[in-house]
Order: sequence, then C-alpha cells, then structure tokens
Amino acid sequence: MEKTITPIIVDAIDGHLILFCKGHYKTEDLLVGLRRIWAVRCGLENQYVEHGQADTHIADHMYELVEKIRPNRGPWIIQRIHKDLGELIPFLNRYKDVKPIEGMISIYISEINCAQVNTHDENDVLIPIIPLPKAKKRLFNRILRGKGEYDDYKLITK
Repeated sequence: MEKTITPIIVDAIDGHLILFCKGHYKTEDLLVGLRRIWAVRCGLENQYVEHGQADTHIADHMYELVEKIRPNRGPWIIQRIHKDLGELIPFLNRYKDVKPIEGMISIYISEINCAQVNTHDENDVLIPIIPLPKAKKRLFNRILRGKGEYDDYKLITK
C-alpha cells in the first residue's frame, strides 16, 4: 500500500530561510546572517537590524515556521521554556553571553535544521515533504556579507 504525503507548502522567503538554517548559505554568524536576511525581507537597512532591534519579530516568525514544518516541536519548546522558569539551571542557560531572545532564535534555527524536507517511496524515488526553492547562492552570499539591497526581496521571491 502506497502512503501519500501531503507536502508542506512554504512561501519563497521561508523556503530560503529553511535552506539558510540547513547550511546551504554560508555565514560566520547565523544570528547576524538571519538579521541581514530579515533586513532584506522587510526592506530595511542593515543598521536597523544588526544589533537585535528586530529579534523579537525574527523569533516570532521562526517559531511560526517551526510550528508549520515541525508541528509537534512548537508545543514542546513552549513547555520547555515554561518548565525553565522554575528551574535553577534553565534550558536557555547554555547560551552564555547572549540575550534570551537570541538563545530562542538559535533553538528555532536548530529545530528548522532538523526538519525533514524529503523522503523516499518504496521504489526509492525522492518525494519532497517541503518543496524548497532553488538555492540562490550568489544573491544570498551578497546579502549575508551585509551588501543586501532593497530590490533583493523581489529576486528572492521570484
């Protein structure tokens, strides 16, 4: 009996965020890279996001993405945070020298990295679980170097 898989559809920018979290686009600092992608997504100059001004919005969106592509993990994360509020050594304590919101974003990046995007059927044919866009390495390498431009969002979603 053939099992059917309903694909999880994400928009272009979320597809590229998944590719970023899975290491398809190289950066020395994942958080800074994510902030730079966010700047292009929102049409902002890097200076408006480089120091964490948009981190709450990034965390909200990344959590929504985790809930969409790994629906069982979102509630687990929330339960873990709530449990941490009463513990002496919190779950987020492992992220030294970062703000709690930065630690949360790191957890969301990790959760997205662990998401399964493809599977194989009984004939070993690749079946996409999350159809992703083709990687745009030159564009994202420029964005991740801090040279993103206002019109790059159009190129990402094209």
